[in-house]
Amino acid sequence: MSQAIATLKLWYSLPNREPTITNPTGVAFSDVFATMLQQGRVRERRHEGTDSFLTLGAWRNLMDRMMACPPGKSPLSITGERTSSLYIHDAFTYVNGWAFIQTYEGYVGLGPPDAKDGDLLCIFLGCASPVLIRESSPGGHFRVIGPCYVYGLHDAIGILGPFPEPWHGKLENRPGTRTRLVYHNNDTGEYTYDDPRLGSLGDWERIEHETEHDDPEIFEYFRNKTTGEVMNSDPRMLPDALKARGVNLTTFVLG
Repeated sequence: MSQAIATLKLWYSLPNREPTITNPTGVAFSDVFATMLQQGRVRERRHEGTDSFLTLGAWRNLMDRMMACPPGKSPLSITGERTSSLYIHDAFTYVNGWAFIQTYEGYVGLGPPDAKDGDLLCIFLGCASPVLIRESSPGGHFRVIGPCYVYGLHDAIGILGPFPEPWHGKLENRPGTRTRLVYHNNDTGEYTYDDPRLGSLGDWERIEHETEHDDPEIFEYFRNKTTGEVMNSDPRMLPDALKARGVNLTTFVLG
């Protein structure tokens, strides 16, 4: 446990060793780091919050106590309450077997343990998380190193850009382990399932549909009002639609 604390302290210090790299999210690094240690599992990220997650402020304070733990003393013994100890235990579970990664743009997160300088962090359409890949041959073939958790690239921000103020995204539980995005207006309290960054659905409409075994982790169903076609992803996120919006897409050959 003491070695794990030392590792976390090292991770926390790494971005500060390169003063030319700035945090592109504009969020305090302490909040970014605390959220990263829980891989986004904080109450503010949930629609109609649940007690199964700590608030970001409560978890950040707990993280500060954990990082201040004296050498040789277990952080599980300094919290004074069983619930806090469970969150600390979960944090170590989430980071076990991961490496701290930082992009040249300043994004930070958790990646595969064999991540190395020069790997590419990609946001593949249809994937629930960014993926680290590495060139495997001079011909432009790449192999997958593994998934990542990177703060600031959630909710398709890496593709569509940040939410316009005062909107932000939250996750709503669906049957099983799946979720869907809900968009909240911080000023009015309004929420909607329509992404404020996207335009009209046009010929498509959102429909309720039972979860199927091959549905992605985050999904919704849409139906074309003209053809009757049904799909489990937003048609406005198809490659041609994104290209029409000016999104620069790249095709990778994996293998």
